Amino acid sequence: KNVKVRLYAELGRANISLKEAIEYDKGSIVTLDKLEDETVDVYVDDILIAKAKIVAIEDSYGIKIVEIVDSKNKQTN
Repeated sequence: KNVKVRLYAELGRANISLKEAIEYDKGSIVTLDKLEDETVDVYVDDILIAKAKIVAIEDSYGIKIVEIVDSKNKQTN
């Protein structure tokens, strides 16, 4: 039970060309496929486990779990 796993939240994705990626510079803005008020996907070792909202915690970001997704990818509240 004390096994370390990797947990991450995916803010969104963007399909871009290699040319666009090469042209990025400091200050470049990338539009992602999620809207501002949408939930983010939360993964443990590449397995979707939850949906969450992004929250600010002092000088850092965190997540607040709003839905749990079971192993068959059915959402539960």
